[in-house]
Amino acid sequence: MITVLGYVSRNFSKNETKEVDFIIKNTGNYPLFLKGTTNSCDCTTTESNRQQVPPKGELKLTIKYKPDQKGDFLRTVSVFINSVNSPIVLTITGSVR
Repeated sequence: MITVLGYVSRNFSKNETKEVDFIIKNTGNYPLFLKGTTNSCDCTTTESNRQQVPPKGELKLTIKYKPDQKGDFLRTVSVFINSVNSPIVLTITGSVR
């Protein structure tokens, strides 16, 4: 498992939706397939620009976070791929005022 940390923002409003982009690079010699994602809460959604990544190609995964309460937060998204390193766990943190 690989864990990657992303920083959303400090002191944003509960009415705002924030986005964080993660780039996953295929450093292998075979195509990488995005099998799916799971989110730690309903307040996060994910979008990707592709489902298959050729060798040396990149996948952009966007996490959108719509806060459900004020205060500090830590949310995770597990990304399942066709690799022994699956899942990749993406973590976002920040603070909502």
